[in-house]
Amino acid sequence: ELLGYGGRLVYSTCSLNPVECEAVCASALARHAGLVTLVEAPAWARDLSTPGLASWSVPGAAYGATREVFARFEDVSNPKKARVAATMFPPPDGAPLSLARRFLPSESCDSGGFFVAIFERSAERRPPAVPRAT
Repeated sequence: ELLGYGGRLVYSTCSLNPVECEAVCASALARHAGLVTLVEAPAWARDLSTPGLASWSVPGAAYGATREVFARFEDVSNPKKARVAATMFPPPDGAPLSLARRFLPSESCDSGGFFVAIFERSAERRPPAVPRAT
């Protein structure tokens, strides 16, 4: 909402956990559908990284003890107890998460792993909403 028309926002984490990376991007794309898109990273960044993930599993709250993971939200019998939300899972619509970039720890990158996604807001100005008659 604060991003100007045609503006760009870079979302980055020092994590490679898809729940903190791709899932957050997918949720933002769904919430602001038609207003923001992911854009391709510059060539130098693509050369040093791998594309964002299209699928992943989500661990349950007791993962440390049970090693329970879920592939789909529908597989979670008790989401509240498992501390799992639908937005943690890969989007069913195949959002273009491959445009995001995963920088894996390596000599060429000379850092720990991190994730970057570039959002761009539509340059088109939407007409103001017509107030409802009361």
